[in-house]
Amino acid sequence: MGDWTFLSDHAHVLVVLARDPRSDARAVASATGIDSDTVRAILHDLEQGGFIRREREGATELRS
Repeated sequence: MGDWTFLSDHAHVLVVLARDPRSDARAVASATGIDSDTVRAILHDLEQGGFIRREREGATELRS
């Protein structure tokens, strides 16, 4: 079977964040196979849409 999925890239990012809300863009990219720049754009989309909220904790950016 080919390499395909029913989920969008946005949904894949949400799944990773649901499992580990402290994941940074690099960790999400590694877990999903989506490049880091695209993950950052998706995180921006999700934040603008109200699906996630980013917070800073020291030098770390958190999502919830």
